[in-house]
Amino acid sequence: MTARVLRVLAATVLAGVALLGFAPGPAWAHATLVGSSPEQGEWVDQLPTEVVLEFSQEMSAPAYVVVTAPDGRQLTTGAPVVDGAQVRQTLAAADVDGEVTVALRVVSSDGHPVTGQVVFGVGEAPATGAVGLSGAPLDTATAEPAPDAGELPAEPGGDSESPLGPLAVVPLLLVVAAGAMWWLSLRADP
Repeated sequence: MTARVLRVLAATVLAGVALLGFAPGPAWAHATLVGSSPEQGEWVDQLPTEVVLEFSQEMSAPAYVVVTAPDGRQLTTGAPVVDGAQVRQTLAAADVDGEVTVALRVVSSDGHPVTGQVVFGVGEAPATGAVGLSGAPLDTATAEPAPDAGELPAEPGGDSESPLGPLAVVPLLLVVAAGAMWWLSLRADP
């Protein structure tokens, strides 16, 4: 190959990598918990038959949901069901009065783990200004704290996570290839 051809190829590869950086990528956005039923901080008269968690993206199995009564009893029955952007967890019939904690660990369809916690109440709501299990006011809808690591199974792959996943290496390899072509073009005959 001539030096000119190698330089054109290198420039083309670099331009392609630059365009990848500006392309919108919804798959690169992390999935988040956008709602639940019962909602964060909501008080209901009796324990519902299921908890529904709504996410900003489709989720994939497996999903882990632990629902805990104020006295520490586990209220879940059966495995969670993943249905698109929703995860449903059936609850056992139980007499519950007080704050119920829903700890979750799920994986979005693009492979990113989502952990969180939702607290809702069963029975009569306490006086205004009461705080939840996390020490935050019960009516807050801010980011949920992560569940205790001992409550949920460890996720495969460890704790290291690249924001783009395994595809993050592709642009780096293309830049290295373009650099190699440019270097070869400098050594080639004109």
